[in-house]
Amino acid sequence: MAWTTRRRTSADFYDTKVQAMLPLATAKSIDQTVAVLERAGLAQVTVTTLTSIYELDRRFGVAPNHEHQMQFLITGQR
Repeated sequence: MAWTTRRRTSADFYDTKVQAMLPLATAKSIDQTVAVLERAGLAQVTVTTLTSIYELDRRFGVAPNHEHQMQFLITGQR
């Protein structure tokens, strides 16, 4: 039998009722976050990719039980 490791998702931690209240829990891209913020009334939403943090995480590793992934700074105005 082959052993496979799958990435855990919000479904592993939250029931469907809670997931329904977390619109970004299953987001596949940062664009979904931008869309939610714009629908909430923010204007001039910008995304800055934090590539230096990504590279530091690649070089030195991430905290236990965390994945190496891109992080973003998101800003907007009301």
